[in-house]
Amino acid sequence: MRFIEDGPSIPDELLIARDEGNVVFFCGAGVSQNDAELPDFFSLVGNVCRSLGITEHDAIQKQIEIGSKDSDKITIKCSGDRAFGLLEKDFFLDDIEHEVAKALKPKKLETHPEECYRSHKILLDLATTPNNDLQLVTTNFDRLFEDALGKKDSGKYCHLPPRLPSIRHGQALNGITYLHGRVNKEYDSSDKEGQGFILTSAQYGRAYLAHGWATDFFKDILVNFTVVFVGYSADDPPIQYLLEALNQTNRRNKIYAFAQGSEASVISDWASKGAKGIIFQEYDQLWDSLSEWAARARNPQKWIQKIAVLAKKGPQNLQPYERGQVAHLVSSTDGAKAFAQTSPTAEWLYVFDKNIRLKILDLSPSSELEATAFQNWYKLDSDNIEAKISSYDFTPPKVNLNWDAFEIFATDSFFNEEKYENIFYGENSKQTKKLPERLDYLCRWLASVSNQYEALTWVARKKELHPNIITSLRFKLLQPDSFNEPYKQAWTLLLSHVDLIADEAPLLRQSALAQEASAIGWNLLTLTKLASEISPILVCKPYSDESLFSPKREDDLIKHLGITISFPPTYLPTPENHNLLNFLDIFIRKLLSVKKLYEVINQQLPRVPRLDFSPLSHAKLNYNRQSLTNHLKCCAQLFSLAYSYKPKETLVHLISWPTDDPIFFQLKVWCFLYLPKKYPKQALDFILSAHQHFLEEPSYYSDLTKVASHYWKDFSPAELYIIENVLSKEVSKRDLEEEPGARVLASRVYHFVQLIDGEQHRLSDVFHDKMEHIGQKIQAKERPALNPIETRVGFIRQEESCDALQDLALEKVIKKAKKISKIDFYQFEETDPWSGYCKSETDNAINALILELENTENGQPFDEWPWKKFFSSTARENFPQTNYARSLKLIKKLQPNHKILFVEEITDWLEAQVLNSNLTETNIVEVISDILTDLYEFATLYPHDITSQTAVDWFHDSCNFFTGKLAKLLVNAANEHDTNWQNVATLLINYPMPLARYGIAYFSAALNSLLTTQKSWVEKHLYKLIENPEKKEAFCVGALVAHNQSSIAKAPDIMQDVLLQALNSAALLEGQTLEMTCSLLLNVWAAEKGNKETKITDSFVRQCLVINNKQFRHLTIQQIEMWLRSDSEQNTLSIPCIVDFFKSVWPKHKHCRSNKITCNLIEVLLWSGEFFPELYPAISPVLTKMTDATDLPAYLAGSSRALCSHAIQFFELFEKILPEDESKWPYEMSHFFIELERHAPSLTDKPRFQILRAKCIS
Repeated sequence: MRFIEDGPSIPDELLIARDEGNVVFFCGAGVSQNDAELPDFFSLVGNVCRSLGITEHDAIQKQIEIGSKDSDKITIKCSGDRAFGLLEKDFFLDDIEHEVAKALKPKKLETHPEECYRSHKILLDLATTPNNDLQLVTTNFDRLFEDALGKKDSGKYCHLPPRLPSIRHGQALNGITYLHGRVNKEYDSSDKEGQGFILTSAQYGRAYLAHGWATDFFKDILVNFTVVFVGYSADDPPIQYLLEALNQTNRRNKIYAFAQGSEASVISDWASKGAKGIIFQEYDQLWDSLSEWAARARNPQKWIQKIAVLAKKGPQNLQPYERGQVAHLVSSTDGAKAFAQTSPTAEWLYVFDKNIRLKILDLSPSSELEATAFQNWYKLDSDNIEAKISSYDFTPPKVNLNWDAFEIFATDSFFNEEKYENIFYGENSKQTKKLPERLDYLCRWLASVSNQYEALTWVARKKELHPNIITSLRFKLLQPDSFNEPYKQAWTLLLSHVDLIADEAPLLRQSALAQEASAIGWNLLTLTKLASEISPILVCKPYSDESLFSPKREDDLIKHLGITISFPPTYLPTPENHNLLNFLDIFIRKLLSVKKLYEVINQQLPRVPRLDFSPLSHAKLNYNRQSLTNHLKCCAQLFSLAYSYKPKETLVHLISWPTDDPIFFQLKVWCFLYLPKKYPKQALDFILSAHQHFLEEPSYYSDLTKVASHYWKDFSPAELYIIENVLSKEVSKRDLEEEPGARVLASRVYHFVQLIDGEQHRLSDVFHDKMEHIGQKIQAKERPALNPIETRVGFIRQEESCDALQDLALEKVIKKAKKISKIDFYQFEETDPWSGYCKSETDNAINALILELENTENGQPFDEWPWKKFFSSTARENFPQTNYARSLKLIKKLQPNHKILFVEEITDWLEAQVLNSNLTETNIVEVISDILTDLYEFATLYPHDITSQTAVDWFHDSCNFFTGKLAKLLVNAANEHDTNWQNVATLLINYPMPLARYGIAYFSAALNSLLTTQKSWVEKHLYKLIENPEKKEAFCVGALVAHNQSSIAKAPDIMQDVLLQALNSAALLEGQTLEMTCSLLLNVWAAEKGNKETKITDSFVRQCLVINNKQFRHLTIQQIEMWLRSDSEQNTLSIPCIVDFFKSVWPKHKHCRSNKITCNLIEVLLWSGEFFPELYPAISPVLTKMTDATDLPAYLAGSSRALCSHAIQFFELFEKILPEDESKWPYEMSHFFIELERHAPSLTDKPRFQILRAKCIS
C-alpha cells in the first residue's frame, strides 16, 4: 500500500505485522542524514581522514581519494570498515574515535534542534508497539534517537553492546538498542558504558564472527520478528555483516529494506542479501510516507474510518494508490467491517476481484464503452501487469502475485490453516460451512449493494458462490422495494433458475441411477429420477467485454448478462427394449422444455446458435460435455434403437415433433437421413414445412438439400410437382433486381435444383429452363464467389485453351484474352487463354507484346498483366533460341519503372534460359548488368513485401527475391579475372537496402566457391561489407548459414569478424542464427587453438558463455553433443579439444549451472562412448545437484553400455546430481542401481551407495 501517490509501496503483511507488534526497525546512517544532515559511513571516513591529516605515505591513501578542503567529492576504493582498519595502522584508536564523535555532532543542534529529530520521531512512533514497547535497533553512533525520545532518565530505555536484551531467554526488546556503540553526551568520544565504536574490520569480525554476540542477537530477532531496514544501502558494512546471519538460521519472518533506485537494481541488490527491497525515488516521498504510516500507527481506528469514508467516493474518483489504501482496508477484519458499514458502491467488486480487474486492464477503449481511460478506473498501484495469465497462453502459468480481496489471508483467524486460496467463490466455495469474519462482512456488503449493476454482473460471472452469499442475496430479494423491476427479474433468474453453485457429480449420480435400474429395472421412480438429472438449466456466460459495464437500457439486463441454456453432462444408460420409447420421450420432453426456458425470460435471450449435426450418426457421446449437441446425440441414438424395435410407433413419435424449431429441425434431419427410403411422403412433408421456416438460413437450407437428395429417387411425380410449385413461388415473388437478398435466395434455389436434380432430371423441362434463366441473371449481375449452400475447398484447375484467340488480329489478342480470363471458384477452374497462347503461339505472343509496347510508348497506360503471364508461362521451359533473343530485346525495350513491376518473373525466365543453354556465362553477366543498371533508380517501386521475421530469413528468402536469384546466377557464372563479372557483382551488393541483403546473404553463403573463382573481388569488396552498418548483418547471416571447416580455414580472419559481429547483434542472437553462432564460436575456437594472435581465446569464449543467456549455453553443449554423435571425419572438435573446453573454458559461475545444463552435460557423457573415461573427469566438476531429476530418464535411456563399462563413475555421477528428495528422482532409478550393483559389486561396501539404493527401492 502507498500512503502518498508516488511513495514507496509498503507490503500489507508488513503493515499488519507492525500493527501486531511483530516488527523491529533497524535504522542506519540515512536516518540521521535526512534532517540532521550527518555524514554517511563513507563520508565519515573522509571527514575523519581530513581531520587526522593523513599523508601520501599512510596505508589508507591508496584506498581513498579526497578532494580539496572545500570539495565534497570523496572517492573510497574499499569498504568503510576496511578503510577504518587501514587508518588504525597509522593512528591510535582513541584519536580515531574522537574524530568520529566530533564529525557526528549535528550542527543544527544549536540553531534548529527540533529539525534534527523529525525523522527519528517518525521511526520512534512506528517502532512503538500497541503494548507501548519500543522495538528499535540502530547502528548509528549519534544520540538523536535518545534525544528525540525526550523522556526523563531516557538512558534506561537504551541498550549498549555487549549488554543486549537476551530475546531467546524471554527478555523483552524494549528500548533503543545501539548495536555498534554510541557517542558520549559531549560528542568527543564513544560512550564508556559500552565497549566503544565498532568501526574496523577486526571489530566487525569480533562482533559478528569470533565472539558472535551481534550475530546471536540478530538471529534471535529474525526468529521472533519481522525486520525493517531504514537508512541503509545494500553495500553498507553493517548490512554486509548483519545479513551474514541469514545463512546460519532458519528464520520464520521476513526482512524488508527501504531503498532508493531503480526497481531492478533495488530488488537485485537486496534479494542477494535475503531481503525484499521497498523502492522509493525521492527521500521526501519516503519520509512523507513514513510520517503517514506513523500517524496510522498512533490512531489505527481513526485511519480506518478515514479510508472507509474515502471509499464512498467510488473507485473511478480515486487514484490507484487511494484504491490501494481501500484494498488494504478490506484485507483486515476491522477494515472490512468499517467498509461494509459505510456501504460504498458495488463498483469496488471490480477492484476487489483480480480476475475482472486485470481483464479490464487488457481491454481497448471503444465507442460502446464510452470511455477513453477506463482501464485505470479499477487499477491498483500494486498490480503486477506481467503476472496476468492469458487465456491463449498454453505454457505453464506463472505465479500470480496480484491482490484479491476474496482470497484467504493469513489474518483470517483459523482459516489461514486451510489449504484453499479462495472460498468466497470458485471450486472451493462449498468446502467450508461458514466464511471467515472478514469475508462475512464483504458478503453483507455485497448483499447491501446488490441493487447495482456491478453486483449483478459480478455474481453472473461466478460459476460457484459460497452458500452464505446465495442465502444473503435471496434474503435481500425477498425484501420489499429492494429492487426495481428489471433488476428484480434479473436477480430472480440468477438465483432461481441459473445454476450458480455448480453441480460437481451429475455423471456419478446418473451412473449410480443406471446401477439402481439394473437391479430393480426402469420403472416410474427411476425414469422420474433420470428426467430430473438431464433437465436443461440456465447459465450465465457474460464473456463480452461490454457486459462489465451497465447497459444503456435496464430492459437489456438479461441479454447483457449472457444468460443462456445449458444441458448437464449426460450418461446414456442402456434401457430394456420395452422402455426405449419411454427413454426417447423423456429426452424429447427435455428438448421441449428449452422453449419454456425462453418464455421464462420473456424472449430476451439471443437465438440459440446453429449447431452442426451432420456427423451425428458417426460421432460418439462425450459424456463430459455440457452441451445441447451431446443431448441431441443421445436423442439420435435412442431414436435409432427405438426404430429398430418399434418402427411404426417411433415414426409417429418423429412426426409429432415441432417443425418450426431449429433444435428439432436438426434432429429431424438426422432421423430422416437415418430412416430407410420408404417414407418419402413424410420426408416431403418435413421438407415443405421446414422450407417455409428456414429458407432464409443458408446452413439450414444445406441440410434440407441433404434430405431431399436422400429421398429424391423415391418421390412420386405428384410430389415432385409440389416441390416445383413451392420453389417457383419462392423465386417468382421476389424482384431479383431490387429486393435485398433476393439474388442470394434465388441463387440458393438454383443450386438446390442443380445439386439434387442436375443429372437425374426428374423435374420438368419448363422448370429447368426457368432455373437456367435465373442462373444466367444471377451470373450476369455478379460473379458468385462461393457455392451459397455450403463451403467448398480444392485445387483450381487451369484451362489454357486459346481457340478464341486464333482468328483475331494481333492488336486484339491481349485485350480479348484478358476479357475472357476468369476464375470460377464454384467449379474450381481458371480460364487462362493467354498462357496457352504464349505456349502454342510464342512468335505471335511476342508480336502482340511488341504492339502492346508500342501502344504504351504512344501514351496508353502500361498493363503488366500480359507480361507477367508471358514470362511466367510454362512455355519458357522450352524456348527456342530465336524466341529467346526476341524476348530479350523486349526486356531491354521496357521502361525501368515498368520492368520493376514483374522483375521476379523476368529473373525466373532467365534461370530457365540458363537451364535451356540459351544463355552462356558471358551473356548472363551482360543481361544481369543491364537489368540491375536499369532498375537501380526504381528499386523503391518494387511491388512485393520485403520484410522478414528473422535474420536467417534473409538467406532463405533469397530464392524469392530477384536480387537473391541474380546473385545465384552470378555465382554459377563466376570466372577468375572476369572484370565485367566483378563490376556487376559490385553493383548488386551496392543496391539499395533492403533489396541488397538477399544478394549479399547469398554471396556470403557461397564464400567457399567465390574464394576459388573471384578471390580478389571477395577480399576487395565482399569483405568490406562487414564494416557497413546497414549490410553487415546480411553478410553475417550468409556466412553463418554456410560456415564449415573449409570456410574457416580459407578465411579465418573474416570468420572471426563474422563471429564477433554476430555476438554483438541482437538480430543474430535469436532463432536459428543463435544456434549457428554457437556452432561458429566452437569451430573458430577449435580451429584457432594455439594461435596467439587469435581474438577467440579461452577467456573470450568463457565471457561469451557467461554474459549470454541460458539458451546460448544450452545450444553450445548441444553442438558438442552433435559432434560426438556424428561419425564424420570433418569434425573440428576432437576429444582432447572437448576435454580442454570443459576444463579451461566452460564457466563455473552459479548462474551457468542449472537442471537443464546438467541434463545436457550428462547427454554429452552418454554419447562419448569409448571416450567416457576421458570426458568424465572434465565434465564432472561443472555438474550441479539437481532440484528435480524426474526428466533424467530421457537422457539415461541409452546408457546401459556405458553403465556396464563404467559403473563406478556412474555411481559418482548419480551421487553428485541426484536431489536429496527421492520423490524428485527418475522413476527408473531402481533399475540403474540394480545394474550398478551387478557390474560393480564393490559398490555395495560403500555406505553412501547403500543409503541411496535404499531410498530408491523404498
